[in-house]
Amino acid sequence: MKLNKTKWSHLVFAAAALLALSIWPIKGRAQDPAASPKPGQSPEPAIYKIKDDPPDVVDTAYRIGVTDVLEIIVTTGTGKSPQLSADNLPVNEKGEIQVFDGRVSALCLTPDELAATLKTRYLQYKREPLSVVVNVKEYRSQLVAVIGSVKAPGRFELRRPIRLLELLALYANGPDEKSDGRIEVVHTQNTMCTVDPATPAPLISASYEWDDTRMGKEAANPYVRPGDVISLSEAPQIFVVGNVREPKSIALRERTTLTTAIAMAGGTLDATKTDQIRIERAKPGDVSKQVLIVDLNAIKKRQAEDVVLQAGDIVDVPASAGGKILRGLLGAVVPTISQSTVRVIR
Repeated sequence: MKLNKTKWSHLVFAAAALLALSIWPIKGRAQDPAASPKPGQSPEPAIYKIKDDPPDVVDTAYRIGVTDVLEIIVTTGTGKSPQLSADNLPVNEKGEIQVFDGRVSALCLTPDELAATLKTRYLQYKREPLSVVVNVKEYRSQLVAVIGSVKAPGRFELRRPIRLLELLALYANGPDEKSDGRIEVVHTQNTMCTVDPATPAPLISASYEWDDTRMGKEAANPYVRPGDVISLSEAPQIFVVGNVREPKSIALRERTTLTTAIAMAGGTLDATKTDQIRIERAKPGDVSKQVLIVDLNAIKKRQAEDVVLQAGDIVDVPASAGGKILRGLLGAVVPTISQSTVRVIR
């Protein structure tokens, strides 16, 4: 059956109307005032896609520094070239090496980059294929030192990037019992190899807290730089000597009283004059000492206040006549000093 033009136009109009009616409720709901937030009611928060920060870009290649010792091996079609090769070649204070036809800057280049530079230079003299290999024989420029209150102080040779936490925890064995947890890093080298020359020079020194570093907090766990001297400061000390089980020095990291210090030294031995505990205390700005006589029994009976110790206090626990021989600091608290060697971080 054929449709005339009038009926056909009516049919198209009806279809369009039905389509509009099917769409209208959806649009209406989006614009419905009832769907809008009421006064005092917060609108639904918009959903944002959080972009993850990219990881730190770390240059893992070894970069040549001042005092490094290099080896250059140049080979041609006829074998090794004695004229172009060099052994035990030091990098001078300007970061340069002396080759047969002059000086070449090697500072902050990787061995492969320096080899490419030398190859381009040597092709001026050798009209034949040649290869250049640069090896670092002695990594003298990449030394860091860890000193102070750590269990394994020493010098470390860096052959890869390493963060402060890894260096202190795995190689220096962490802070010792005398450390107050403060880390001081001094950058002794003012030249730092960076991929981007526009990168601003870092500070000469920085301070961190061990608790933040061991938690891996980014701000307290930087990459170590060649030439860094890393020091963990020692907490102020008090000393307990005399008629106690374990004469010792005690790091004063927190409020410490007389009874606590004696307990940390293992307690008193028999025949102790507990009513005559001596506390020797330095006077500010004076070489003389102030001596306090304390009755430990009265403190235990709560008839006297427990004395809060100060940095540098020496607690002397005396023995009665015929009692134990007094014990001193010698061999108990004097640290053993050993010659440290350079350890390699690969």
